Amino acid sequence: MTRTLCAAALVCAAFANTAEAAPVTAYGWFPLEEGNTWVYASDNQGYLVDTQVEVISSSDEAYLGNGWYVNYVDGLFADGWDMYDRTNQSEMWLYNNGWQHVFDFDAATGDSWTANAGACDTYNVSARNGDTATTPAGVFTNVKAYAFDRITDPTVRCGAAGLGQVRFAEGIGPVDYTKDGRKAHLLYARTNGTVVAAGPHETRTLDGLETSMVLTSDALTQPHGVQCITWPCPQPLVEVGVAFTVTNVSGATKTLTFGNGQKFEIDLFDGEGAHILSWSDDKFFTQAVETLTLEAGQTEVFYGTLDLGVDGSQITGDFQAVGYLKAPNSGKLAVDLNVAPAQ
Repeated sequence: MTRTLCAAALVCAAFANTAEAAPVTAYGWFPLEEGNTWVYASDNQGYLVDTQVEVISSSDEAYLGNGWYVNYVDGLFADGWDMYDRTNQSEMWLYNNGWQHVFDFDAATGDSWTANAGACDTYNVSARNGDTATTPAGVFTNVKAYAFDRITDPTVRCGAAGLGQVRFAEGIGPVDYTKDGRKAHLLYARTNGTVVAAGPHETRTLDGLETSMVLTSDALTQPHGVQCITWPCPQPLVEVGVAFTVTNVSGATKTLTFGNGQKFEIDLFDGEGAHILSWSDDKFFTQAVETLTLEAGQTEVFYGTLDLGVDGSQITGDFQAVGYLKAPNSGKLAVDLNVAPAQ
């Protein structure tokens, strides 16, 4: 389904020639369209402990008429929710025991409201404008932030902290958010059929599958709190996270076949082209053949981390990471990186 902000070309042209500023639209800040996907590298309160990859995705539900659209958004609230927006309007809504106002992209700093997305997802929401967000996908200025202060129901036991904050960049979508004690930093955003933001990456389309390999690192995190029984205390190696996003752009169902449990490989080469290490080193995989079926427009994300060390010692210099899916006819993707000596 295609969003149109003007009813006809003549109306659009007339509007563009007026002195009025273009309206602030919710869709311009949180573009919800079939297959839109945002991938994040998350950390645990700033520490590189149990690093994970998290995904927010959108899928079409319906056009409701009178300019109203509804899309299913998965990965933001505890459970997926239908999110509603209206042409040329700044608000986004959900419905739970009545209409719930979730985001207002025209709200002034300090504006607040209540959103009820369920017994464990009821919040006081407050707006803040003008933030700068630094993520693996880039530095975003003039972002809009929404703080979520959960309102607890004394009759319900809620096991996690819930949503804490979401920040948006115009034309991109959510660039970072906190949920359940973890902060998620944007690694890759694909909206309306285009990769609109990503960290160091390469993207290639082959046989109807668009694959991106995107790098992140522990630069966003604080050092480990390492406790040692030997001296000198060994420091953790620099760790690079690698996400493979695979989107079926063919319009037909696609099936990937993997010879065993290994879904991807990453080989690291130095500046002279010599092989240094591989992601699969010292790993074991099930030997059963596995398949993955992707419907048209569907995205799957694979994530792994690569310790940049040999025999426990940090390596430094210029390198190239070459990655590929362990399925037939999957092309290789290469991204350059530099590992600087510790300061």
